[in-house]
Amino acid sequence: MNVSKPAVTVGSRIELTCVVIGGPANPDIKWYNDSKLIGQSRRKKIETRDRYSRLIIRGVMAEDEGGYICQAIRYVGIKLIFLNGGLCNRSSVSR
Repeated sequence: MNVSKPAVTVGSRIELTCVVIGGPANPDIKWYNDSKLIGQSRRKKIETRDRYSRLIIRGVMAEDEGGYICQAIRYVGIKLIFLNGGLCNRSSVSR
C-alpha cells in the first residue's frame, strides 16, 4: 500500500476519502487519528454513503497531525467483520 504524506498548512482545509471494496454492503465506517475515534465537530465533518466515506477537516491545527485510518465494520448475524480501510495518510503540518 502506498501512503501519501501531503504537506498541509495550519488553517487550511483537508479532505480524506475512503472506499470500501468487498465485504457486505453498507458497512459502518469509522475514522481514527492515531487510534483515537474521530467524531463530528465544527471543524471535522464525516460524510458516509454506501461504501464511500469522506473526512473533511477545516481550519487544520497542529494537533490534527497523525496517521488517519478509516475502518469499516459490518455486523452479520452475531459475527463482526472488520475491514480496515485502504487509506492511511500521515500529514506533515507546517506553520
